[in-house]
Amino acid sequence: MDGPVGDLVSRTDISPMRPAHIHFLLAVPGYEPLITHLFREGTEFLDSDVVPEPGWLPPLLAHLADPAVGLVAPRIVAPDPERGGGLRGAVGRYEAVRSSLDLGPDPALIVPRSRVAYVPSAAMLVRVSAVGPVSFDPRMHVAEDVDLVLRLHAAGWAMRFEPVARVAHDHRTHPGEWLRRKAFYGTGAAPLARRHPGGGPPGILSP
Repeated sequence: MDGPVGDLVSRTDISPMRPAHIHFLLAVPGYEPLITHLFREGTEFLDSDVVPEPGWLPPLLAHLADPAVGLVAPRIVAPDPERGGGLRGAVGRYEAVRSSLDLGPDPALIVPRSRVAYVPSAAMLVRVSAVGPVSFDPRMHVAEDVDLVLRLHAAGWAMRFEPVARVAHDHRTHPGEWLRRKAFYGTGAAPLARRHPGGGPPGILSP
């Protein structure tokens, strides 16, 4: 990203990655001009540290053919070591087989307090009409994905986890960074409990 917008983004913590959208400039005599934008139905949310594997999108789009489904998410896996990522050190080897982002090989409904109680926001498809103008609550600096799932569930939307679709995530593998990230994730428990009493995902320990 370059130009004035690139200069602005580089001075903030805002990611330049955004879902595909179209801008409109509306002008009516007697009124201030309005600039707005539209997102297409079935918007993909991808973190900047993920790489979708070939063929990841069609299985997810198939779920959105059901108008009752508001969100569908792929399986998050470690990068393929043959492509220069993945198994770096003891933490990397652990993340490759026990990452908290990897929800396993079995498809499931996403239902609070079930085996798949939430899905990480590293990659997901969301029906625009399900979330309205706000998807992730900007007041949630962590656990925004869990909050989104709980809100969609409360609104009556069905959600699906589809592990046939795979997206590689560049896991943190330095022990200090890994521990700090785990501690940061833990700070989301209190705000989730205040927003959704009794609805937060249970604690899970992987051996």
